[in-house]
Amino acid sequence: EEYRPTFDHPFAAQSLAVLISFSVCFRTNIAWSRFWEACREVTFMYSKWSDAYSQLQSFISSTIKQKGASLTEEDSEMLEHYRREVTHY
Repeated sequence: EEYRPTFDHPFAAQSLAVLISFSVCFRTNIAWSRFWEACREVTFMYSKWSDAYSQLQSFISSTIKQKGASLTEEDSEMLEHYRREVTHY
């Protein structure tokens, strides 16, 4: 009891509580913004990887259709191998 501080007026404690709560809310808001920014960037990255995958698959398909019978068996197998490899990863 002798070490417990006594306050005649609660202004000091209220001021400290307001300062701490403002700081916590401010930092939480910053962290929340960073989290959603990271989510947005990951979504954008996934979109770009999907675009690249689609373009590569289309390129392989159009090459097979365009070359048709003029493709050697080795070239045809190589293109199908690349198509499976890209799809696997």
